[in-house]
Order: sequence, then structure tokens, then C-alpha cells
Amino acid sequence: MFDYLQPRNGPVVDGMEAQETVYAADQPQYIPLRTLVSDTEECRVFSRWTLTEAQRKAVADGADIFLELMTFGNPLTPIRMAVSDGNLDLDWVKARLLGQLRCPRCGMGFDTDGDGNCPACAKLTDEEAAIFKKDIDQRVKFAVEEATDGEAQPERK
Repeated sequence: MFDYLQPRNGPVVDGMEAQETVYAADQPQYIPLRTLVSDTEECRVFSRWTLTEAQRKAVADGADIFLELMTFGNPLTPIRMAVSDGNLDLDWVKARLLGQLRCPRCGMGFDTDGDGNCPACAKLTDEEAAIFKKDIDQRVKFAVEEATDGEAQPERK
């Protein structure tokens, strides 16, 4: 028998409520789902779920969590599941999870292929591009660490 998890009754990430999108807000057959949607090409959608005390105890006692996806006949999209206490650094969430890199000149958030161009400012100076490249390199480092559970990887050339 399944005991279904419910979306958290509150913000996905505290302090980022203004950036949320609510799915199924006007669809009574579904439970409204608060989300944060990334500015990346992948259009990542983050939601937050909570467990009852009984569910927490069941997981602590070895129960597994099952995931059901309704594809409506379409291909399955990649998914990931994570555990967190919700105490997240907002800058890290914006940069790493939502892909909201900021132009070092104008502060505009954008996702880019790393060419150092801002849609508002056009071409950045060499100094600004170096700052931007550092941001991209840090983002790649986070992704590698996450994908490899922090294990050392050969240096890219």
C-alpha cells in the first residue's frame, strides 16, 4: 500500500516566493504545485515535498520512496530526487539550480552558452568576460561534484 507524499504547504525555497510558478492552481482535479522554474535550456522545474511523521519513520526504518510519473504517452523526461532540510543559500539556488547567472556589468540574469555575451549589454569587456567565465567554471565544478558525489576527476584540457 502507498502513503502518498504531499507538496510542502509553503514556499519551495524560503525567500524566493516571488519567483514561484504554481501549476494546477485552477485545476481542482489536481493538487496545486508550487515550483521554481529555471532560466536554463532544460527548463528545470523544482518542487518541494514533505513527509508526515509516519512517513519519516517508515523511511528511517528502511522504506523506499516510489516515484510515479504521468507521461500521457510522451517520452519520459529526466528526473532527479533530493533530500534537504531546506536551509539553502539563495545565491547558490539562483546560480546552480535555476541557472540565473548575472551579467557582471548590468546584473541582468541570463543563461548562456558561455560566450561572454549578455543579451542586454552585448559584448562584455575582457575583464567582465573573465568574471563571467569564473562564474561558469564554478557552475561546471558544482555540476561535476554533484554528478560524481565529490570524487576527484581528471582535469580537463
